[in-house]
Amino acid sequence: MAASAALLCAISVLFLPAPIVRNGFAVLTIVIAYLLLVHRMGGRIRHWLPKEAAVGLIFTIGCALAPATWSASPQLLLLPALLFGILCWTNSAAIEIWERGHADPASRYFVRHVRLVALAVSTICVVRGIGLPLEHSWDALLITALGYIAIDFLRPELSPDLLRVAIDIPLLAPLLLLGLK
Repeated sequence: MAASAALLCAISVLFLPAPIVRNGFAVLTIVIAYLLLVHRMGGRIRHWLPKEAAVGLIFTIGCALAPATWSASPQLLLLPALLFGILCWTNSAAIEIWERGHADPASRYFVRHVRLVALAVSTICVVRGIGLPLEHSWDALLITALGYIAIDFLRPELSPDLLRVAIDIPLLAPLLLLGLK
């Protein structure tokens, strides 16, 4: 795995634009710091930053960094990235609860009320979109939130294994918009 990681890093450094590589190393630094903190501090870190929130935050940073790098107005991505981060936190918390049966109180709240959280994000997307031009970040966020609502409706019908896989599917929503300009 180390050799594969080194090869992928070398290919990235050689073929990706420098700003993407630089930002990628920033995310790598954040991930390494997170892993060191979790393994060194263990439960103590969970008191000020739940693991599920940290995972959602890091995933969100990784997803938003490339679009923010090329955006003329990266600050416009902050609100959709924050809302996406809440959905990612909910995703991570759901998997933690469904696999291990426990999580911090805030994460448990998000999972118990996933439909409400996703409905709030959807509502913000729709209200924000009234009278404004379409923006793919908001469209992808809306599709992701609607996917969580659908999965929550289907939850009683899904096996635990299928549910743990299905909860990740809405995170692929941006792929639906890939070919659009």
